[in-house]
Amino acid sequence: MMIQPFHPEQSPGISTSREILVEAMDRLNINGWIMIGGPGRVVQVDEALIGRRKYHRGRAIEGTWVFGMVDDQGAVRMEVCEKRDKDTLQGSILRNVLPGSIIHSDCWRAYHGLDALGYQHSTVNHSVEFVAQDGTHTQKIGSQWRALHRMFSPGGRKHEDIADYLVEFLWRQKCRR
Repeated sequence: MMIQPFHPEQSPGISTSREILVEAMDRLNINGWIMIGGPGRVVQVDEALIGRRKYHRGRAIEGTWVFGMVDDQGAVRMEVCEKRDKDTLQGSILRNVLPGSIIHSDCWRAYHGLDALGYQHSTVNHSVEFVAQDGTHTQKIGSQWRALHRMFSPGGRKHEDIADYLVEFLWRQKCRR
């Protein structure tokens, strides 16, 4: 049996390698998303604004919020989130993180109440310290944000394309592991 090469022009609606990757990842996730964490495992959560600064100065003024989660074994989950409220972020945690996990976060008020959802929750106050006295930190998810910003830095990305770029980023991270 001879394997035929794939030609994107023969597949309607798929034209770039990123679109091919998104299609392939959708097919690979047919059996459902594998959750990260678990009893006794640490999952760091944080949100970041992916955007551009005007004239490369000052704070980012427009962009897309992305919510990320990474466990102590390096498994990463990221989602575009329109709002950073309690319902949105905790809903994402419930979809992606196994109950019994130890969640490390900053002191953002949307994370309050994770203990009632079956997680052990520890926080670090970044205005005071980078690592809390009990060892809680969010440095692993912070390194994911730096890598994501490096990927997005050349020329920026359109808001509607961010989700596709996140799929590509997560695929590259998985291949490195």
